[in-house]
Amino acid sequence: MYRKEIIIYIISIFFVFIACVLHALDFYNCVDFPVNTIVLALYTFVIFIWMHNMMNRVLRSSIVTRFRIIGLLLICYLTVRTVKYEILMENEDAVRLIRNLYFVFPLVLILLVFLTSLHVGKSERENINKYWNLLWIPTCVTSVLILTNNYHELVFSVDPNVRGLDMYGPVFYFVIIYIGLLSLLTLVFTMMPSFKNRRLASVILPILILLTWGGLYFSIHDRLGAFRVF
Repeated sequence: MYRKEIIIYIISIFFVFIACVLHALDFYNCVDFPVNTIVLALYTFVIFIWMHNMMNRVLRSSIVTRFRIIGLLLICYLTVRTVKYEILMENEDAVRLIRNLYFVFPLVLILLVFLTSLHVGKSERENINKYWNLLWIPTCVTSVLILTNNYHELVFSVDPNVRGLDMYGPVFYFVIIYIGLLSLLTLVFTMMPSFKNRRLASVILPILILLTWGGLYFSIHDRLGAFRVF
């Protein structure tokens, strides 16, 4: 791994840590400024660094375009979250609409990331099996169901008095399983070339960062409610 890449990883971790600290301070009412807006700026900076790094490493134009789309969708995802918490928190209809839109972004993003991972270890002239693009069918159908949830409630219940597991419909659980499977497959396809070539050093640090970040999020989020990374 190049020294420049290591520095980028360290800077990214530092900004993520700052975002977590800001959320914690906001949770305990220690600050009186718009934390979510600052977090949006921090993550936007990290995303642009990541996009620049990936575009310098990838030669295939179609993959470069996909990385740009992923970066822009991530920024839109965080922007929607910021609008929800900073501007429209008291407007129930707007919050419900944004919640539906907010749920679509991870669905589309994970598919784009998965399709990109299929190119890892392949030459510029090698193409992936076109049948993988059929995954766009369940992704698009599910996205439409999410955006039209107010009419059928297959994803979320629109009743404000409903609490607990009763809030979620069958489509919600399908999305969670779908995202989980694609995430697992993304890790597998990303790491396979490194295992075959016995070059684990190139993936150990990124995977370790991902696992640490995910473990921190899931272990602390429910108890503290402050470490809302996304």
